[in-house]
Amino acid sequence: MKTGRKRQGTGYPWNIIAGIVVVLVTGGLLLTNHVRAVEGQGSVAVMQMQSVKLNYKKGDKVTVAEGVPIYSGVVESSVSPDRMVINGYSSAQGSLKIDAVRGEWVKLKGSDYTEFWIPGWYTSKESRSLTKSILQTFKLQSGSKLYLFPGSQATWSSGAFLKEQAFIVAATKDWYGVSIAPRVWSKESSTYRPALLWVKAQDVAQHTKVADGWFSRPLGMPTSTIRHLTDIVLNSKTTSKQVAQWLGEPDWQEHSGNLNDTGYAMSIGKTWRYERADAHFLVTFNKNGRLVRTRWNIPQDDRNGVLSNWEFGGSDEYQFTTKIYGTMLPATLPWKSVWTNQGEINYTFLQAATDDVLLIKGDDGGFSGGYYEGSIYALDRHSGQKLWAINGGFGRQQAEVDVGRQYVTIYTDYDPGKKKYVDRIRHLGLKNGKVEWEYTPKQNFD
Repeated sequence: MKTGRKRQGTGYPWNIIAGIVVVLVTGGLLLTNHVRAVEGQGSVAVMQMQSVKLNYKKGDKVTVAEGVPIYSGVVESSVSPDRMVINGYSSAQGSLKIDAVRGEWVKLKGSDYTEFWIPGWYTSKESRSLTKSILQTFKLQSGSKLYLFPGSQATWSSGAFLKEQAFIVAATKDWYGVSIAPRVWSKESSTYRPALLWVKAQDVAQHTKVADGWFSRPLGMPTSTIRHLTDIVLNSKTTSKQVAQWLGEPDWQEHSGNLNDTGYAMSIGKTWRYERADAHFLVTFNKNGRLVRTRWNIPQDDRNGVLSNWEFGGSDEYQFTTKIYGTMLPATLPWKSVWTNQGEINYTFLQAATDDVLLIKGDDGGFSGGYYEGSIYALDRHSGQKLWAINGGFGRQQAEVDVGRQYVTIYTDYDPGKKKYVDRIRHLGLKNGKVEWEYTPKQNFD
């Protein structure tokens, strides 16, 4: 059920401070509860770190913390940071085995038999000193470099890819971890994630705290920037209160779809919708107000080189998807329901309707081409009250309303009560569900 629109959801230009802008955020990449922030201007004493020498060999076991960028192969410095093709970020997997070592990189075998590459520094003790940082914007000094990790030999010159697209998401000693948005977010059947590089703290200046309410009209933050921020900040521990603080109040609120898998009791949460002409963002919370799903609905453009209506998704922490539509997104229209009826299974469809009764047929969508539980039931069209129901279990079920629109004939081939296949044809009153006659053949239909 939707609630009324709370504000006008239109996009406005974001007045960016001149120069290279980066943002300091609290997010899932950070590993401790310490807070570190740099206020004001001026230089900071920096401890020069030596390049990490990897003494690993094939077969050694290492531990990788959560939030480490995962690569399909070694990335050279000739590759632009916004073209690194990050497949995702690590989740807690315990001890992993090293399969290969190449320079500052290690190849690991995951617990699910997957293979991936990460910079070896993320397996070192030094990487455990990452700290949280408050949300800030600031500029990098001219000529600053980016590093694969603190003290790495692999470096990049700061370029156009930083402007409006870079965010500091981590800190360790005298370094800041910088998240850089991919030039292309979605392509074919893949979704790419932001890269993570490092800058020296002494190269950062002009610190300004970022205002909350990213979707709000006064701030006017670009959708591409919000998309990057939500990718970094949101995780399974995020609450609806935090989302309201960071993103602002939603345009719409509505009941979510079923949050549980087939075979479990339905669980309905709440979905918030943020709408702009160039994007819709949906955030879903469970009954406890914790984030469980997000989805971006965006029109097709040169940064989303895929066919329209294509979905991408996947996360170890929470489900997120991106759905590519055509060149224009439909806006949600204001409406108010007369009544609302919540079914007991996941997918329900209107089978037939009269002036007084709605005949509903549904199932749990358990698997491709079939289901574990199906039912046919009737609702009072004026009040939404359930009048009667027939549970068909996982068997076949069909319903046909007669010409006079007073009765319905229902066929089922499974009896959930007896837990066996029994062909039955029942002729019921559409309003009261009273069985007028029933036919059960001695031999079941094929």
